[in-house]
Amino acid sequence: MEIHSWKAKEGIYPESMKVCIIGGGLCGMSAALALRGYGIEVVLLEASNYERPRAGEHLIAKALDALTRLGVPARIWQANAVDCYEVQCAWGSEAYYTKNSIFNAQGSGVLLTRPGFDNALARFVAESGVDFRRLCRVSSLEKEADGWSIKYSTQTGMNELSADFIVDASGRNTKFSSSFDATRLKYDKLVAISLSISPEKIKHAKVDGGVPIGSIKVEAGAYGWCYIAGLKDGARVVTLMTDSHIVKKYGTPLKAFKQLLALTRNAAQLLNKVQDIKQVSICSSQTQILSCVAGDNWAAIGDAAWSADPLSSQGMYKAITSGINVADVLSECRQEQIFPAPQYSADIRAQFYKYFLDRSKYYRQERRWENENFWKIRHRKNWLELPVKLHPAEKIKADIEPDESTVQYIREIVPAVNVSVLLNIMTEVERAAEAVEIYKKNTDCFATDKEIVLAVQILMGL
Repeated sequence: MEIHSWKAKEGIYPESMKVCIIGGGLCGMSAALALRGYGIEVVLLEASNYERPRAGEHLIAKALDALTRLGVPARIWQANAVDCYEVQCAWGSEAYYTKNSIFNAQGSGVLLTRPGFDNALARFVAESGVDFRRLCRVSSLEKEADGWSIKYSTQTGMNELSADFIVDASGRNTKFSSSFDATRLKYDKLVAISLSISPEKIKHAKVDGGVPIGSIKVEAGAYGWCYIAGLKDGARVVTLMTDSHIVKKYGTPLKAFKQLLALTRNAAQLLNKVQDIKQVSICSSQTQILSCVAGDNWAAIGDAAWSADPLSSQGMYKAITSGINVADVLSECRQEQIFPAPQYSADIRAQFYKYFLDRSKYYRQERRWENENFWKIRHRKNWLELPVKLHPAEKIKADIEPDESTVQYIREIVPAVNVSVLLNIMTEVERAAEAVEIYKKNTDCFATDKEIVLAVQILMGL
């Protein structure tokens, strides 16, 4: 197994290793608590002061169990959450059915009020011995002989710190992938457009969208799907899930939000009564994985490593367990001063592939709008399901000039493959096996053999 090592500074034992975590979301804070539990020094850099609500409201039961194992007292979430007693879904038919979680039925969990929960957890993490620095925006990462130099800005100017190991917990929009020679491989264009309706507006409107406090309603539509969550303070969060190219057709996220949700039942009823909606928030929610999730003295965790569709209700649970996992790995290997990047990466990919197959199964349960673009994309076979039709010894065509739709399809199905590079190679070789081998030798290949073969056979029209 290939290993990546860090060197203990002269006169200092591995036990004194310092880890810098970039990102103070649930994932980063979980990693910090787990690392401190192993006696490892931790500096956590968070760009915000938790002044704005973050995406995600549903913390499932097993996520609460994971927080408990980290030593987080129940009061942290109890003060900022209400028990989620019901999730109702209109998925696959107009009739609603009740389920505790679309992917998982292990208890009800809670619905969080954010950013109250985030602030409370951040205070607890800081009190647990983590060097927690808010309002610190990382500007550059530089590899050094014995670790990393991290430069970051604060309200008072630029600062710098050194660390032996970096954990990237900065989320699905991580800006540090280039520092690690990695790229984000995106499998769809899903975005979330959200509106938080205050308790006062809910009372004035005298309507709750059919969603009492402590419940969630999920409804599919031609555009995608939406959900409403009833929070502890009486507020309602309404979120539309659709693709970015669909949003663009409406000009602005606000127009898309209003016009698409007008086609729903519960959300339309609520929005018709709530006046003066002038602003919504939008964030990317696509399924993606980092081409390289670990390397020489660094590892990505949570959404920075790979991110799931919110349909799974797994986002926050994955964030917590991902933070715990990297701490476990670092603790196990610090005595030998080695980090098993290949094995860590293989484990992450295995998690992603399982999720990816599960995601396809659940989207295929909804067939009412199978001719709509949003659903056609999600109903088609993904690369894990597509059969290999090309024999390794088969001759390949050298004069292929694919149209734009074919190139786009390959980029959507196997984003890890560089189509332009592959086309050039195919003009120089005769056999499929040669094309795969040369492609792997001449690129920083993050694609599997199957992904490359699939790209070749799609280009050949097979």
